[in-house]
Amino acid sequence: MNNRIAVFTNGFSNEFIEHVVTGIQRKAAKDGVDVFVFVTYCSANDNELQNR
Repeated sequence: MNNRIAVFTNGFSNEFIEHVVTGIQRKAAKDGVDVFVFVTYCSANDNELQNR
């Protein structure tokens, strides 16, 4: 069984998040680690119902 890590992020900057997660996935693949990514799009400027 592979080791596993979880990455939690938000929709702050899609380009930045893609860059970071891609780097994590590349390194994890070399080391036999499974990566699970959880993305939210909550922000202080969104309405309260969406953030829930």
